[in-house]
Amino acid sequence: ATKKALTECLSEARKLGADASIISLGPEPRHSCTGCGRCKKNGKCTFLDIEYIYDSAKESDAFIIGAPSHYFGAPGTLISAFSRLFYFF
Repeated sequence: ATKKALTECLSEARKLGADASIISLGPEPRHSCTGCGRCKKNGKCTFLDIEYIYDSAKESDAFIIGAPSHYFGAPGTLISAFSRLFYFF
């Protein structure tokens, strides 16, 4: 259901002229933020497992985020990614 909803959002965004794409975190585990501060100093996280998202984030004006809800909560991979992308916002 999540992929279907994101695909519909992508289609509508493109109809409005947006250069849009879907970026997947995939099923692999992601590092959590360790609070080391290297992102602020270096402009990106020391862990490279979501580096491909940084490149897209730098070029984006907006995000539409979708994730399956397992047991009434966001998946851990999404929470970990958000905690490491905070310095963009």
